[in-house]
Amino acid sequence: MAPPRPGEKAPPLMGSEETVIMVALLIWLAFIFFWPWVRPPLEFIILGNADWQYHLLDKIHLLRDVNGLKIEHYIDYYMHHPMLIGTVPWSTTLWIAEDIASFYHMFLAYVALVGFLFWKTYKNRPTKSYKTVYSLTGKELTNVPYIFNQKITFKPARKFLQADYKSKTLSFIVKKILTLTFFSRLIETKKEWLKSGPNFFEYQSLAWKGTKYSAEFVPESAGPAEDPAKSPQQWMKENGITITNGEIDIAKAEQTFKSQLGAQWTGIENAPYYMQAIAILSWLNYTHKSGKPVDEFRGILDLIHCTSKSPKEAESSTRKQMAKYFSNKQLVEDLNRRGNAHAYLNTAMMAIYGAGGPMAKWGGGDAGVNASSGFRWVKKIDRTFWYCMNNVGREAHHIECAGAVSHFHAERVERKRLDTPYVASAIEGLEMTVREDGVMTLDDYFRERIQF
Repeated sequence: MAPPRPGEKAPPLMGSEETVIMVALLIWLAFIFFWPWVRPPLEFIILGNADWQYHLLDKIHLLRDVNGLKIEHYIDYYMHHPMLIGTVPWSTTLWIAEDIASFYHMFLAYVALVGFLFWKTYKNRPTKSYKTVYSLTGKELTNVPYIFNQKITFKPARKFLQADYKSKTLSFIVKKILTLTFFSRLIETKKEWLKSGPNFFEYQSLAWKGTKYSAEFVPESAGPAEDPAKSPQQWMKENGITITNGEIDIAKAEQTFKSQLGAQWTGIENAPYYMQAIAILSWLNYTHKSGKPVDEFRGILDLIHCTSKSPKEAESSTRKQMAKYFSNKQLVEDLNRRGNAHAYLNTAMMAIYGAGGPMAKWGGGDAGVNASSGFRWVKKIDRTFWYCMNNVGREAHHIECAGAVSHFHAERVERKRLDTPYVASAIEGLEMTVREDGVMTLDDYFRERIQF
């Protein structure tokens, strides 16, 4: 054969068909060669698997045919003499495997299995329906009876004391009984929120631990600290800031805006415990990109503030959880490096919270979102601080933290801490809002709204 020309591939030594045939032949020869050693352990596995099944059928009286009993004894003999298993013909081994799997032998077992599955399904069926209907809070505003200032929450007793039945006749009879026995005079009724069914938020919080506080939040029963964000006019009225002929009381507004800055910043070690907790969340969000550590700590904080019986207990439990983090010197140094560029607690915390988030304009950009809704429990403790965190990243700001935002940006521009409060931007924004709304006096403004 002539050698291949330059750039030309050499022809294969053997065609593809010959290669396949050769490989198949080698496999077949290897199988024949090794089969005497492979067959005994393989038969042992097959016969052993059949052996326990035949014995089980015999125990439960399902092996009544003579052939089945003969096979059982046949297998037992070889199980007790494993060295002879290699003498069992391969065809016999296959026949035994087919026989034990036959429908004839296993009919009653199949019936028992199907019956068990049917019973299990029936037992675990939903008691009311095949779907679960959730409400957002799982609670409804309900008339609750009180007797001698003791609340009656046991549902059957509550229904009886209120004569609250679907049957009008039964309700009438019970009401008459309560009236004639003068028992109705002892009953005092109040409207309260009671659990009425599955709570979607509570179900959701099983997967997202940080949502448990929100799941159990009922706006109507919350205090003033949990109220929605205030309008500028409402905020002015509550803080005694007057408007005369369209001009606001600048001195009072400035004083109120300054109060939003909080106390002087003296390091994360001296900050209130809830600020320390949010600072740790921000640090974890920045340093652990997976999000798992921050989610875990957020869930712990949420659970503590849902289950604690008092604010003191919540603070104590939170400090115990934070101890391991504050033993990390790098964490403390990182937080103080960010916070020390600002003069006040709320502005320093805005810097720390911003650094642990995705907004470059607020000193972040290298971390994911750490939403303030994940620590809503803070709002009940320090409403102004929570709104400061909530407004990080916003272009327009809530009036309740506008003074802190104004000072924060002034420090960012100056690139140093400013001990003298700067709230001019907040005052300017408030004046602009009053002019745009055409408010001459707060009394006129609220009178017009009430009349409407």
